[in-house]
Amino acid sequence: MKIVEQNPSRLLLAEHPRFLAGLFALMILALGYMLFDQWDDMGTPERGLVVFLLMLFPVIMHFSVHWVDVRFSRAVGRIEIIRRGLFYNRTRSYRLDLFERARLDTNSSGDGGDTYRVVLIFDEAMVSEMPADLRDEIERQTRRGFRQTPPHEVPLTYYYSSTEPLDIIKSINGWAHHI
Repeated sequence: MKIVEQNPSRLLLAEHPRFLAGLFALMILALGYMLFDQWDDMGTPERGLVVFLLMLFPVIMHFSVHWVDVRFSRAVGRIEIIRRGLFYNRTRSYRLDLFERARLDTNSSGDGGDTYRVVLIFDEAMVSEMPADLRDEIERQTRRGFRQTPPHEVPLTYYYSSTEPLDIIKSINGWAHHI
């Protein structure tokens, strides 16, 4: 995640995994070329495997490549989190006056390496203002074990990263508490 713009009225953050998206696109092109170039020389099992892989890569991209933009705006009094993937575009908006702080969420793996993500913490009153569909979604995720954070905590990304984003957290907290 990186800071795109920071001034007294706005803070913009972005997470755009271009390398990963490019890698998947390159793999799709390579498999497509192989399928086109070698079609006559391939047997039925090989054709089936290449076609299956060509169909599988967009599905993998859908679940693994997410572009996230976060907009903090004093003028509007909102925080918007825009998540985009291959087949979707979702925007969630939260009241800025209910925002308390950002924190580091750490996931410790068994091999001793930690991974991190940024989580926004809101006043618990935020939960009562959520749309019913979002509350239901969070409840389902919690029940199934997919969500470990309370409903008033909003992770900026669904995944953890090996890079510790302390500078992002300091920027968010500094911007939010600057009067």
